Amino acid sequence: DVRGIRLVVEPKANPAILDAYPGEIVCIKEKLLDTVLGQSLSREMGELPNGGTVAHLSYYLARHLGCDPVVMIGQDLGFTNGHYYAQGAAIHRVWAGELNAHNTLEMMEWQRIARMKGLLRACEDIHGNQMFTDEQMATYLAQFESDFLRDSERGLRIIDATEGGVRKRHTEVMTLNDALESTKDSAMINLPATNANAEITNERLIARVRVLGTDADMIAAQSGETIRVLNQMLAAKGNQSKIGRMIDKVNAIRDRVRAAKDAYALIEFINQTAVLNRFRADRAIEIETGLDPIEKQRRQIERDIENVRWTRDAAKELKRQLANAERVILGDMNKITRDEPDQPAADAPESSGGHVEAIIVADPEFNGLGHKRDLSLVLADGLNALQITVGRLLRCRSLDGITILTPNPERIDALLGESYRRQVSLHRVDESTLRERTRAIGIGRHQASDCWRGAMGMLTCYDEAFDPRLVHRVMEQRSLSAAAVVGADWAMVDHKLVDTIVDRHRSSPKQHRVVFSQAVPGLGAFVVDRSAIKSLSDGQRSAGSFATLGGLIGYIPAAPQADPIAKTMCVQIEPTIRDAGVRAIPDSAHRFYALGKVYEQLGEHPVEIDATKCLAGFAAGDTRLDRQSPSVVRLEICTGRLSDGLWGAWKRGAMVSCERPAMSIADAHTILSEAIALRPDAALVIDGVGDPLMHHDALGFVQLGDELGFESVELRTDLLCTGIEPEKFIESGLGILSVDLLANSPEIYKVMTGQDRYTQVVERIEAIIDARDDNDCGIQSPWVVPRITRCDAAYQEIPDFYDRWLMRCGSAAIDPMPRPIRGQRLTPLAIPGARHRQIQTRIVRIQCDGFIGDEHGRRLGERSILDVGLERALSQTRRHIEPKGTGATTVSVA
Repeated sequence: DVRGIRLVVEPKANPAILDAYPGEIVCIKEKLLDTVLGQSLSREMGELPNGGTVAHLSYYLARHLGCDPVVMIGQDLGFTNGHYYAQGAAIHRVWAGELNAHNTLEMMEWQRIARMKGLLRACEDIHGNQMFTDEQMATYLAQFESDFLRDSERGLRIIDATEGGVRKRHTEVMTLNDALESTKDSAMINLPATNANAEITNERLIARVRVLGTDADMIAAQSGETIRVLNQMLAAKGNQSKIGRMIDKVNAIRDRVRAAKDAYALIEFINQTAVLNRFRADRAIEIETGLDPIEKQRRQIERDIENVRWTRDAAKELKRQLANAERVILGDMNKITRDEPDQPAADAPESSGGHVEAIIVADPEFNGLGHKRDLSLVLADGLNALQITVGRLLRCRSLDGITILTPNPERIDALLGESYRRQVSLHRVDESTLRERTRAIGIGRHQASDCWRGAMGMLTCYDEAFDPRLVHRVMEQRSLSAAAVVGADWAMVDHKLVDTIVDRHRSSPKQHRVVFSQAVPGLGAFVVDRSAIKSLSDGQRSAGSFATLGGLIGYIPAAPQADPIAKTMCVQIEPTIRDAGVRAIPDSAHRFYALGKVYEQLGEHPVEIDATKCLAGFAAGDTRLDRQSPSVVRLEICTGRLSDGLWGAWKRGAMVSCERPAMSIADAHTILSEAIALRPDAALVIDGVGDPLMHHDALGFVQLGDELGFESVELRTDLLCTGIEPEKFIESGLGILSVDLLANSPEIYKVMTGQDRYTQVVERIEAIIDARDDNDCGIQSPWVVPRITRCDAAYQEIPDFYDRWLMRCGSAAIDPMPRPIRGQRLTPLAIPGARHRQIQTRIVRIQCDGFIGDEHGRRLGERSILDVGLERALSQTRRHIEPKGTGATTVSVA
């Protein structure tokens, strides 16, 4: 595959690269390695300037070959169009399990940049727009621009055909097509064949390494002798006659050491810190005034002792590395391509991390999403979900106990039964306080219930089982150092994973105050120490959704931090556990049934069954059951919309209006009643081609959804329609108000909507926020989510928009464009195929005429729901859907 293609390598590259490449390799001169080889083995390799990246190396190679012009491709040197990674990057698969209607790839890409806010620098892109780069890439840019200036002064051309990225001085900006057209007559340059130099044999290499090793041994021994003589000089206490004779000894040793010039040069390379310290010590002696000659001499001798100790230690390190090199040459040792992790000293005491218990918040009547469920139902082998959860946690060797917080200790005690009640500690908590917060969190997480993270307000699945004030109070009473947060009905919790998470905290309690994993909901635990929980408890009322476990690891504009999933506080797990795309918690009728069937099929005791095996069976069963009924019903109630401009055209799917008759309350009642009967824990989203507020009874549909028992009701609107007081939104039973604000300035708002009413819409949002009732749980209802769509016109406003509304509302959204749009340079990021299908198969989109539509607004099926019923329409629709691969519209119903 690489015949005729030469790989040009700087020898400082990881050796795994050279070992893996099957074609011809060309190396550049490296002075350090020439020193190792010595005059007899080293040869002329040809030199290029040192560069910070392979892009610099490529540029220098092109100039070395005499190329002109040089065309730069893919050198953004910044975050082009507000993205950190390119389309289809591997990290998108890592993030896939966090994606949902309120957490898009566009949001996560921007957060990836914003989390390093302290290192960001504003710069100008090739289009004249503002973009961001970081300190590292700014350094690369500075080196490039210095090279470009030098070469342009020599009359050489540099073409930047990146088609994006930072504007680079001393370059000509072109498209790649134009660059290719302008250089099509340039001659191809072919490197001459290289000399493999067969004279360098393993035997000669080993002989050379052994000579250096012998010299390193000699230098280490001579350094030890020098330290002994220098200590005698200190003991002489200014006797210059004695000291003079000893200096002659030291000088003689110095001459012997420096005679082994190659080994000494390598030691000095390893010993760079000591060289710096030597200069620092010399400078300190020079600048101190008032020293008498004897005192100055004493300090110089002490300095020399320290210097020689460093040289001795560096010589020993060189000897160790040379011995390893010999073993590698002989094939007795693999090449070491990264630093080995530090190992604790054998006699170092293990850090226990104090008293760590599992903390379970157990409401016998409601689950972590605030949905009605009966915790007493037998799930498998005569055990309910709570008993199985406790039984699995009791298998954890790392936990010091289990504490259950509940509004009804008597009921929980009865549910635990004789087998488990004596092995847990029960604490009563206030019912209204617990349920108010659980309900608010449940609404925020409902459409992300199968995501471990990524819900509104950065909520995680662990926040469903966590109230900081209640937990902190019990931790104080029980003198707990840390809590492992787990849900009451997490009957698939993996005791091995929990042990790994707790062990990570215990290994370094100060460094790992928070530890978690990216497992799907129901498998892991979130360990957090008492001081962190106290901070959340103290700020719960004022900080809102930031005073959560999600807030500890999320992006907060006022205090940005790198994403902890890349740090040691995140326990790495198998992708299958991370990406299963299910809520592995039997807290609804269909999930309860699915897990029960899995236990039955596997035929093992539910407390002892392997969690990964259980998850695999559950995922298959849960997906099958999900497809029988929608978990999210998106209901269009009208097609009218005041907004015009880009946004109006995108929502309609065309520049002309889309006319369908408005839905009546009676028809909605028929449809939604059947939907809720099919799936009692479904969510309702009122959205479509039109703005729901254009319907004369918009809030009537919200009230209907709330009364029928939908677990959350969301209304998505431009908020341009007037006539509805802020209090009416709150009184209607609305759970989420999504507002397509689309801009952070009146000018861009007018481009997006064709309306000059930005200020009025912002004032309406603020009025609704202010009208919400204050409460003690810290999360106000309804959730208000201002949204902006990433497109050519608005993407530069995303940084200020997102930070502003995230701090104001606790939640904000960056949406992709609904589809690639002709004339738009930016395009929506493709959700990884498996996750795209998971999301789409759980949604049914009902148009206001009663037909089912796909995610792009196209009608599916031949008859209206009102004619055949929802269940039959879903079955009918599936016959019209053909999977078309990754990213394509596959199944658009649950």
